[in-house]
Amino acid sequence: MRIEATTTASPERLWETVADVHSWPEYAPTFTSVTPLDVSASGVGTRYRVKQPGLPAATYRISAWHPGHSFTWISRSPAVTTTAIHTVRSDGDGAVLELLLEWTGPFAWLADRLLTSRAEKMIRTEADALTRHSELR
Repeated sequence: MRIEATTTASPERLWETVADVHSWPEYAPTFTSVTPLDVSASGVGTRYRVKQPGLPAATYRISAWHPGHSFTWISRSPAVTTTAIHTVRSDGDGAVLELLLEWTGPFAWLADRLLTSRAEKMIRTEADALTRHSELR
């Protein structure tokens, strides 16, 4: 699933907001907590314990980190792997945030069937919260 949100903030300012994942719960209601599990605060290999309302806690590991542009984090369970890609790009006088979510694995079909509607609402809320917050920074 793919969601986009635009902002009048610069791509640099939007990236600052997107990259500061442990602060997301302060302004994004879709996150209860994002706790770093490693000494490094960002970059490939960094792990975070993520709690979201109504979902079990999950550990996400950053698998790709492109400062100023994008990052990907992945959460693995025995039956489903969740991949989320966060991309920032310029859009004239502002910026665009693109959020992609994908489930793979033996029970991805079940996650898709049970969670797509809820996940789409949560991702839309996340995108709106991140872009709004970037305008306030």
